[in-house]
Amino acid sequence: MLNKLTIIALTSFLLLVGVAQAQIITGQLAIDVTPASPQPGQEIQLKAVSSAFDLTRSTITWLKDGQVVLKGLGETTYFFTAGKFGERTMITLRVDTLDGVRLENSRTITVAEVVLIWSAFTTIPPGYKGKAISSPNSLLRVTAIPFIPISGKGIESKARLIFNWFLDGEIRGLQSGTGKDFFEFRTGLAPSSSVSVGVKVENLSKSMSIEREIVIPIQNTEIVLYESSLLLGPKKGRAVESIILKSNEEKRFSAQPYFFDSTKSSTLKTRWLLEDQALPTTPNQENVVVVKAPSGVTQAFQQQLTVIFSNARNIFQETRKNFTLNIQP
Repeated sequence: MLNKLTIIALTSFLLLVGVAQAQIITGQLAIDVTPASPQPGQEIQLKAVSSAFDLTRSTITWLKDGQVVLKGLGETTYFFTAGKFGERTMITLRVDTLDGVRLENSRTITVAEVVLIWSAFTTIPPGYKGKAISSPNSLLRVTAIPFIPISGKGIESKARLIFNWFLDGEIRGLQSGTGKDFFEFRTGLAPSSSVSVGVKVENLSKSMSIEREIVIPIQNTEIVLYESSLLLGPKKGRAVESIILKSNEEKRFSAQPYFFDSTKSSTLKTRWLLEDQALPTTPNQENVVVVKAPSGVTQAFQQQLTVIFSNARNIFQETRKNFTLNIQP
């Protein structure tokens, strides 16, 4: 009789163990990671998510590389700082509900990076210390430089990476694909202050992905006028807004175009007008003009000097600027 009771008790114990083990669930618990592709030193937010269980009334345990870092009732969020480039961190999440159910899930977080560099194919004068800026209907190129670690030491080559490009949030499939690490496009015709370009870079197995976005400024084409010397060229220390000429005085001016289309197909033309009458220019130096005040001036008066830059192959790029000539005795 005693042996029979022992067998029954042992059987019951085994059944209870089997029931307890059957309550460990892995498919109904998710870990949301923000940002999804962390940079070195960036703060990472991990959030436990479940649509089937009430996590606020459950005991939640967070483990980082096997070590408990946070445990408590309703601890659905955990923060930590990403390590150096290439570092991998294993995060394990355990949830024990009031009903005795245990949920588990794990995520491996790898610190990677993609650097985006943009270049505008627009005009800037020689010696200009700033960067060429994109203007409406000009060509832009964005290049992605990925730093995605591979097993051991090293960085994955671009030939083994998939680049998905986005323009203002919309996928650009024709320019996306394996090894396509740059994206070229023309900006829109409508005035805009910026354009957004994003990229999602994945390895071939899609076990790792990283997303980055860059906002690129766009501004209208500009014309800046400088007084110029026949020998030394434009005096770029100070832009000219208005011009003063004494009777019979002559001055030379150079107009510099900023941010016009500079691709090989573009043809930039310059025209000068004085009171709407065309002024002659020097061959191969259309952007330079010589203005001379009439002789015998006895009373001050004003005239309007206009310079126009236009692109013969890009009709949407034409800019004019007016300058006041103050003629004095």
